[in-house]
Amino acid sequence: MKNELISMFQKTFSGEPQVVVKAPGRINVVGEHVDYHLGFVLPAAIDQAIYLAISAQSEGPTKFYSVDHDDWYVEGAKDNPGWSGYIRTVIDIAKEQDLHITALHCAIAADLPVGAGLSSSAALCCGLIFGLDEMFGWNLDLVEMAEFGQAVEHRLGIHCGLMDEYAVLHGRKDHVIKLDCGSNTHSYVSAQFDAYELVLLHSGVSHALVESAYNDRRRVSEAGLQRIREQFPQVKSYRDVKPDMVARTHTLSEEQVRLAQYIISEIGRVQEASLCLDGGDFDRLGQLLLETHRGLQTQYLVTCQETDFLVDALVEYDEVLGARQMGGGFGGCILILVEKEARDRIIQQVQQDYRAKTKLQSRLIPVILGDGVCLV
Repeated sequence: MKNELISMFQKTFSGEPQVVVKAPGRINVVGEHVDYHLGFVLPAAIDQAIYLAISAQSEGPTKFYSVDHDDWYVEGAKDNPGWSGYIRTVIDIAKEQDLHITALHCAIAADLPVGAGLSSSAALCCGLIFGLDEMFGWNLDLVEMAEFGQAVEHRLGIHCGLMDEYAVLHGRKDHVIKLDCGSNTHSYVSAQFDAYELVLLHSGVSHALVESAYNDRRRVSEAGLQRIREQFPQVKSYRDVKPDMVARTHTLSEEQVRLAQYIISEIGRVQEASLCLDGGDFDRLGQLLLETHRGLQTQYLVTCQETDFLVDALVEYDEVLGARQMGGGFGGCILILVEKEARDRIIQQVQQDYRAKTKLQSRLIPVILGDGVCLV
């Protein structure tokens, strides 16, 4: 990918890039929708990535070329594509923070699916921030880069937590990250699955988080937390909330009770899942994946008919230890823990059944846990 991208940069801009950055996507084993509630999460960077070849320019407008979309972002143009909002916002925030930056030329290519719940937007933002930090000597640390990327998402209307950016930047090969979203600190947990493996099955349904109920879930659940705090002042975040506190807060709406029950349970599942990885208890880890999906389906209400069908079909097989929808919700990928030798047989049958049911084509995406953003 690197050599092809450099060649495309040379053809497109008649020069050499100063840096070439690899910015991976991420999976999240357990801990969905709890990062912005300051809970614990278990993400990992993967080998699929966005690549950026970048150079600084002394004059002229900033220009970004997407190889995959054959599309351009040109500073000041009226018809720039949707993905360019992330580029423009990174540049705007850098200028607002008085970080040195000049006009840029950049070519972008990727083998990371967009809209699949693999944090392609975080990869794009963090890859660009990392490359600009290298070029212009901003001297940001990785947590500051993650917070920069989160600020971009917030400005564009996605009120996300820090997990995606943090995982994209801090990934380590063959490990998951146990991230404490209350303190923005982490430890690594070895992820060796022996006779099993994690794989993704793309449902063919792409989500658009800004247009989905993602922000509504956050708004309602945070309002519920405030009501719990009014009765239990010692509570700072949902990680401090016990089930009996929810039951005893009679001002909560039915929806707020349901969301709170999911958040509390999911934070607990992360703690248990990290112990399962440490101890090689893959049967229980698979059960936790399924429990998360059922919570997303019946409590947080962010799944869809297509992803529910895939999970139900997959867990009918004894060789599948667990499966769940992954990412913000309403489509994207299913994360599956499956016996290696049985994978292809099961996935092919489920894909066939899914196509017959929905007319959609799903896609298998093997998962290799990799390092975070880096120069290549």
